[in-house]
Amino acid sequence: MAKLLLISDLHKTIEPGEYEAVNWLIGVIDDVKPDILISAGDWGEYLTQDDLYAIISRVPLITVYGNHENFGLIKHYAIGDGAIRRVHGLTLSGINGLISQSDGEYTIGFNRFMRVINRIKRKVNSLDLLIMHQPLYLPDQYPWMRNDEYSTVALDAVKLLKPRLLLNGHMTGECYNYGKYEWGNYLRVDSSQRYRCYAILSTDDMSIKVLKDGAEEYVFKI
Repeated sequence: MAKLLLISDLHKTIEPGEYEAVNWLIGVIDDVKPDILISAGDWGEYLTQDDLYAIISRVPLITVYGNHENFGLIKHYAIGDGAIRRVHGLTLSGINGLISQSDGEYTIGFNRFMRVINRIKRKVNSLDLLIMHQPLYLPDQYPWMRNDEYSTVALDAVKLLKPRLLLNGHMTGECYNYGKYEWGNYLRVDSSQRYRCYAILSTDDMSIKVLKDGAEEYVFKI
């Protein structure tokens, strides 16, 4: 059995409390003792090399980046867009940033995004885990969410790939959001110091436990 620790939106900043985000995460890692750490991005602009070393010296890391990052640092550690990783019997892939008309510091152009999606589709018959920072248009989860072309395209892409689990980021407002859809399972956790939430995926039974500072919030299987 392997344990995957799932986080997103750690948001290390200089704001009171948020500056301790990495120390909090290291405490979670030391407590959970995961076999791998997976993040859906937004580590925060004040993440340092020492922070990342403290993390990866404890656990292997697979991450995408979001739009709140120390980009000069995190891009050296982020998974390549559409790269396939096979870990502990699971097949996973990731896509960095937010969709836009063109590539930018934290954006992936619409056309390249679609090429990445099609490349993943060609490479794998089934995908266990897809990591994306770009949110999907899910009004049942986020009633206030604006229906723009990028969130709709992201949803269409996920419907095409049908991952068993989509680990998503960017959205905020509560500890976690979970939904089961015809294309697969959706999960977002807010690992900022406001919520201190994370999830643990156990490969023996493919169960996922969502926790808030160690207290169980929700359990589901994929």
